[in-house]
Amino acid sequence: MRMSIAATQPMVANKTVVVIDEVQRCPNVVTFIKYLVQRGDFRYILTGSLLGVELEGIDSLPVGYVEQVQMYPLDFEEFCWASGVAAGAFDMLRGCLKDEKELPGYLYDRLLNLFHQYVVVGACRRGQFLLGDAQCREVRNIHRDLHALYRDDIAKYAPPELRLVIRDIYDLIPSEAGSKNKRFKLSSINGVKRFSQVTDHFLWLSEAGVALPVYNVTAPVAPLLLGEQRNLFKLFYLDTGMLMSSYSKRVAQGVFDGGTEDAFGMNMGAAFEASLPKSSKPTDSDCATLRLKKSASSILWRRRSMGRFLPSSQVGQEL
Repeated sequence: MRMSIAATQPMVANKTVVVIDEVQRCPNVVTFIKYLVQRGDFRYILTGSLLGVELEGIDSLPVGYVEQVQMYPLDFEEFCWASGVAAGAFDMLRGCLKDEKELPGYLYDRLLNLFHQYVVVGACRRGQFLLGDAQCREVRNIHRDLHALYRDDIAKYAPPELRLVIRDIYDLIPSEAGSKNKRFKLSSINGVKRFSQVTDHFLWLSEAGVALPVYNVTAPVAPLLLGEQRNLFKLFYLDTGMLMSSYSKRVAQGVFDGGTEDAFGMNMGAAFEASLPKSSKPTDSDCATLRLKKSASSILWRRRSMGRFLPSSQVGQEL
């Protein structure tokens, strides 16, 4: 009755889907939904942010009544679809990769141009249209609003004793991702000397879907999980556009234009590297860092359907 009164349109049994957003603010709705589902009148979709963290405290998960679906930002292929690239273009791309043949020039140029755009825009669908109209400032404003919302979420939902350091780590991601360091430098965090001091903070950011750690491995051998060194990693925002909005407009324009080195010293290669953990579906790709003696670390990337690992410096050549 309450839902029908709040609804702006008639609710028709067996035809209406009820969407309950921001469910993390009242997580026990997930428990109560079992009884609504048993009635069979409507179908329900529960959405919200930080669910991987907030739903840990639910009294009882309604097993058998709820299907959990993890949502991710647009990957590069989906970004291309939204930009009007036909699905057949990716069939051609996969065929060339499988047979180790060179891409036709027209397809290579189109995809490379879109990849530069993807690195700057990220998964922001609205920003995709704006950038097409050269309104880069509007795109950056959208990303900055998202940053503000993430910081608000940290203040609201992170454990009180962890909030300040989590916020510091979140704000350090652009400088750490853009540097030539082999890993996230713990010394950048005020008062931190050992990884054990901030293990819970990094774990919270990862499980909340705010940041994406890419762990160091001892060797580029599948499965990467066996060689992971969990205390050595690089940390990225979940969306590449949000990373780029943290840098100057000049840097973003340089990446969009395909530059590899900024005149003021910005490591453009790091910006492209940071897009790799997010440029393909997490269920179909592996990423890790491999530390090389006397040189910076390299991101290793593999699409499982292709099989082999590639250093970040070669991924663009393969695309």
